[in-house]
Amino acid sequence: MRTVPGQPSRPRGRRAGFTLLEVVAVVAILALVLGLLVPNLAITRQGDLRADARNVAGALEYARQRAVMTGKPHRVLIGLEEGWYQLEWFVTDAEEDPSAPPPPPLDLRGPISLSPPSDDVPSYRAVPGELGNVRWLGRDIAFEGVQMDEGWFDSGEFQVVFASDGSTAPAQIVLASEGVQGYVLDVSPLLDTVRILDDEQG
Repeated sequence: MRTVPGQPSRPRGRRAGFTLLEVVAVVAILALVLGLLVPNLAITRQGDLRADARNVAGALEYARQRAVMTGKPHRVLIGLEEGWYQLEWFVTDAEEDPSAPPPPPLDLRGPISLSPPSDDVPSYRAVPGELGNVRWLGRDIAFEGVQMDEGWFDSGEFQVVFASDGSTAPAQIVLASEGVQGYVLDVSPLLDTVRILDDEQG
């Protein structure tokens, strides 16, 4: 199209799209945001894993102390694959609920059965109150497994049993979460505390 002298030329239409400078600026901003966000997510996940490790260690320590105080074996039952744990003790119905009526007195006039009573056999039951509830690990946190003298266990249910004197078999329980340092709960046969170690130390 020819331009007539003295007549203003029409501006050309602007092309759709981004300039190279605009694309570089957007990429740089996204890289900066991701650079700030990703480390914060890792720090948050590490803190959540550490908190869960402390909670499980606390349940183990409490099970040992309660076994000594009550004179009854206790255990922490762990669902390795599902990520749950529960505190239980080894008692009969009467021991679990002291307010229950006592069993009827023994009748000594007839033959006496030497077999144990079938209605009040001791078994593992949840400890009373909130502490006996099933507790779950946080999101994206899992029991990687348990190392015992007998070997490595990473599936099914596992129990850490404390005798009435507080003794137990040595165990190392590994908690993990993707992308962060895991923790090992070192359960000693006689110590009251459960040591929390970095996975590399365990």
